[in-house]
Amino acid sequence: MKEYVGAWRITEMDEWDNEYINMETNAHIQIDKKGYGSFQFALVSGSINGEMEEFGGEKRFAFT
Repeated sequence: MKEYVGAWRITEMDEWDNEYINMETNAHIQIDKKGYGSFQFALVSGSINGEMEEFGGEKRFAFT
């Protein structure tokens, strides 16, 4: 899990352009060592939680 802890910048999204997703602040996701965090893009913000899972033989951080 520790490789995902920190603040991550959202650099692109399929549905919206960069001007929109960075409207209020730089779009980002922040994750703490317990798997809790927050996100913001455009005028949308919220809380998230996640956990490590295995998918296709690889480990990934999955939002629950």
